Order: sequence, then C-alpha cells, then structure tokens
Amino acid sequence: MSDWKNFLTLSPVGEGVKQVYYSNGKFIGNIIQDVDGYWKYSFPNAHGLWEESHLQMIASMLTELNTDWDNEVKEYFGHGRLEESGTGGVAGDTSVQGS
Repeated sequence: MSDWKNFLTLSPVGEGVKQVYYSNGKFIGNIIQDVDGYWKYSFPNAHGLWEESHLQMIASMLTELNTDWDNEVKEYFGHGRLEESGTGGVAGDTSVQGS
C-alpha cells in the first residue's frame, strides 16, 4: 500500500473539519472529527466510482490520524478489557444488550 501523504493533502477549514484533496488538486471529500473523538471520512457525493487503492489511502490516512486518540481511549478503558470480558458490543453495534 502506498503512503497516503504522497497522494492526499489535508486542508483545515474549521474546528474538527479538514478538506481532502487528491494530488491533482481535486477535492475528494472531508474528514470530520465525530463526537466520539475519531476522524471519519465524508464522501462529497454518491457519484463516480472509487478504486480499491484510493479507498486504502483514505483508510491509511484515517488510521494515522486516529492512532493517538485510539491509544488514549484504550488506555482509559484498560486496553480493551470490556471487549475481552464479553461485556462490550461489537464495534459499530448500536443495539442495546439484553433487550
């Protein structure tokens, strides 16, 4: 996988919002810091097709940007003990346990 910094540029536009540009200067979307503290990608529209390599670059960018925060969250919650003990839900699962 190629280094995303060779192809993508981030331009801050406000608190918790950065625009993402491809190397040719084309705007390709925003990354937004969500209420949970993690950066997430927002596609500008539903038009067009995205190649696997482009999605991998976006994923690499998010992984790098979220690493410090993810480490803080893991430290605070004891390195994932909630998930290991079986009391936590699946990542992204918004269902209520035991209902």
